[in-house]
Parts: sequence; structure tokens; C-alpha cells
Amino acid sequence: MMVIVCCAAILGMVDAPETEASRPSRLRFEVVDATPAEACAAFSRASGKTVLIAPRADGLSSRRVTLRIERPLTFWEGFDALARTLNATEDPGASGSDENTASVLRLVTSGEGDPLPVCYHGPLRLNVVRVVRERALSFEKAADPDDDAADQEDDDERFEVAIQIFAEPGRLVAPDGAVRLDRVVDDLDSNLIAPAAALNDDAGIPADDPEVAAPPEVEPGPGRPRGRLGVAQINLRLRAPTRTGTRIERLEGMLPVRVATWTGTPLQVDLASAEGKTFEIDQVTLAGVEVKSEARGAARFTLITLDYTPNSNTLDRDPASMSGDDDAPPRIPLDTIQNRLEFLDEDHVPLRWWVRDTKPLEEGSPTRRVTLAVDARGAAPARMLVHPLAEARLEVPFRFEKIPMP
Repeated sequence: MMVIVCCAAILGMVDAPETEASRPSRLRFEVVDATPAEACAAFSRASGKTVLIAPRADGLSSRRVTLRIERPLTFWEGFDALARTLNATEDPGASGSDENTASVLRLVTSGEGDPLPVCYHGPLRLNVVRVVRERALSFEKAADPDDDAADQEDDDERFEVAIQIFAEPGRLVAPDGAVRLDRVVDDLDSNLIAPAAALNDDAGIPADDPEVAAPPEVEPGPGRPRGRLGVAQINLRLRAPTRTGTRIERLEGMLPVRVATWTGTPLQVDLASAEGKTFEIDQVTLAGVEVKSEARGAARFTLITLDYTPNSNTLDRDPASMSGDDDAPPRIPLDTIQNRLEFLDEDHVPLRWWVRDTKPLEEGSPTRRVTLAVDARGAAPARMLVHPLAEARLEVPFRFEKIPMP
């Protein structure tokens, strides 16, 4: 069965003016009678992001393809057009070959089955990745055999759709409130909108959370943030169909999100003379910097410890605390330390690094004591770059059609 999917700006919706964070990259490229490797190289040059053929992409290397783009496309539209032309798909196990210093997407041979339902908006791509329908049956007898409510409570049916939101490589994304569902019907025209349809408690979990099925990891490259929130997931609880349909005919609504990107000139900190100093940029403070080396067998690391106070504006506040709504979903901060920093060696080459430890400086304080580990096997870090972030809020219209149901 072919899945027909589409998404465009829904009629009647007016977008807010584009900002640096919300403005998508636009590209055009053309390949004629090219090998898959040549096609990927052409896309990489046009987009500034590295796209490769995975080693296990059987059969791709022998094909020749032609692809002409008639109009400028966003990054994800262009990437998906390339994948379709190659009869390929993203490698679900792909990650940047240099971890947080490379922006690498890999393509493998497309498997059997229909493509994921997809929707594009600005620098974002939305995919329906899962439809879950479960019914819990209890074999325990109710205390009162005539109590229909007790039977209803025992037989609990769960019906939900999981949507993953992919930011263009180099951007960050996080859900920013409840989804508005305008129309959800199956192929029998049954209304599937639950009485209080909203994000579930686990909505907005970063897709690299160990409890969430990991999507392809896209690590942003030098010059862009490389945080862990380039992909987010929401789970929409729906009303279970009362009749046996075969698909969700239409799933349409509005999703509020925030997107962010590096902007402006970063603060450059010379690590050789940074001990004990305080640095400020973009309402972010780094204080009491300590630098030391550590050896573990053949591995060597530079440990950098500092007090980190993030931007304190309303972008970082829990919306529940501002609205008084205790049921409001928590706001996921984009302004975290891993989304701000970059480490370079003496030759200005970005280095691999990670957060080793973080804890509040004191109870109730927004300041955290953070220990960073920078891989110094090649060369020790010479400078730390602290990047300002530009952030924008988007109301993302989505519409998916003909989604198969289990």
C-alpha cells in the first residue's frame, strides 16, 4: 500500500516574520548521470552539510542517477529528494564520524515498506514514526459484577501517534506547549480527537533519550550548535476507533515549537590565561574557570570546570510557572552549556568534548558547577568559544494523510 503524505502551509495561516533561527537554508543543485557518491557530494556542496553513502548500503554504488531541482528547496526537502532519487533512506545508526565536530548524514539502501509520513515547515521536518494501539485486559473479577465502570477501568485502550521533529542540522528544536488538533479522522470518517487531546506527560523528550527509540543522530558541524536537541518527539493521545478502520485518513493541527541557532560573534576565551576569571556574553556568565589535565592509560583529557549561569530571560522559564497551569508541559531549555560551547586547538581545529558532571552551585540557584572533558589525544584545547544563541517560536502547521493503523 502506498502512503500518500503531504504537508504545506495550511490555508488561512499567517507565519510570523522569519528570523535567523526560523529562516531555513535554501538550496538548489543538479546531478546528471551521476553515481550516488557524486550526487551526495553535489548535495553536500550546495547545503554545507556532509552526506555520505554508508558502507552497508548494498547496491547503491552501481547506480547512476539524474536529479534536477527546479526551485530552491529547504534542506530537508532537498535531502529527501536526493534520498528518493537514490532509492535510499537515512541510516538509523548514523552519527557524526567525529561525534560533535562533524555534520554527517548517511544513506543506506531503502528497505521494504512505505516511507514515513512527512511534513515540512521552515527548517523543520516532521515524521510520523509510530502508531501505537494497545488494550490492557484484566482477568480479575470486579468487586461488584454489575459495576460497568469497574469493567471500563480494567479494559484500558491506548491509541497514540508519535511524531518526531527534526531540526535542520545546526539548529536546535524543542516543543513549546500543547498541540492543537484540528481534524483527526480514520477512513470510516470517525472522529479520533480525544476529549482533552494534548501532549502526553513524556512529550518532548529529546530523541536521544535512552527510553526513546533512537532516530538517526545528526551532529551539527563546526560553526553551528551541537546540542542534543536537534531532534524532539511528541506523543499524541487519540480516541481509539470504535469501528475497525485501516488508516488514519487525516491528522491535522498546529504544533508550537522553539528553534535556536548560533548567531553573531562568539566570545573567545584563551584557556592558558582563563584560570579564576569571569566571562559574560549574551546574558550568560562563566565564572571561576579551572583547567587541568588527566591521563587514563593511553587516553588524555583536559578537564575544564566552571560555574555556568544560563540566560535568565523568559525563554528558559517553565511556562507552568508563568501561567499558573500546573498541567502545562515543562519547557525544555535550549540555552544549555552543550549548546553554547566549542573548543579549538592551536590550529583552530574543533575538538571532541562532553559534559562529565553538572550540579547546582547551591540549592535553588540557577548557577551550576560544570565539569567538561575535552579529548586531548591529538592536541590540547587552546581556546573556548562561547556562542550567543538566536531563538524563535514557531507555530508549525502539520497535515498527514493516509497513515496505516495497526
